[in-house]
Amino acid sequence: ERQFAAAAKLAPDDPAARTAAAVGRFTKRNPTRAFGALGPLTAVFPRAPVVRFELGLLLIWTAQPQKGLAQLRLAAAVDPHSEYAKEVRTLLSRLVNHGTK
Repeated sequence: ERQFAAAAKLAPDDPAARTAAAVGRFTKRNPTRAFGALGPLTAVFPRAPVVRFELGLLLIWTAQPQKGLAQLRLAAAVDPHSEYAKEVRTLLSRLVNHGTK
């Protein structure tokens, strides 16, 4: 967590660094620390798929699949040619193939 925070401090305009710092705050016991940092990043970096991608994964991890899938779809829509969009399409395809919506 400290290393991610230090990296974000060195690169405050880098959405990946700031997102990593936010995700680094995640614990199952207190997920609000990560969500409290990630949520505002969606406004700071509205065109950065990394923020919504990681937010979506954490939402799914914390048993909020519908909200998580919505964030993943937004991540893919922000930049359809990004690696994040590719990962979202792969994940959604696997979910559909396993009978999950």
